[in-house]
Amino acid sequence: MTLTDKKLSDRMKAIRAMRPTVPIVERFWSKVRLEPFSGCWLWVGGRTADGYGMLGIGTREQGTVYAHIFSYTIHKGHVPKGLELDHLCRIRHCANPDHVEPVTRFQNFLRGNHPYAIRLRKKIGWQ
Repeated sequence: MTLTDKKLSDRMKAIRAMRPTVPIVERFWSKVRLEPFSGCWLWVGGRTADGYGMLGIGTREQGTVYAHIFSYTIHKGHVPKGLELDHLCRIRHCANPDHVEPVTRFQNFLRGNHPYAIRLRKKIGWQ
């Protein structure tokens, strides 16, 4: 790292330290739009390639969290160990905690629209 790069890096750190930080819950709500007909809390922030909402939880090193999991955690508590959240509304970028249900990975798969899941549901007679 050259002296100029170090000065620039130190300056950027100083600027970031002066920048006011917005509480994460406030940032969460700034990226949610309420859909009046379905009741979905549509995530308008960043999304994964699969369409799930993502919320940065601090610095780049701290990473991101799925918006629906963050919402569930602040409104209902932690997702039980060994379970994952299934979107009952089938809208992946919905962050409404009432629209998700903790289920096993297999239950979540069977409820999905993957062709194998559809065939398996028919085979075992599972609705």
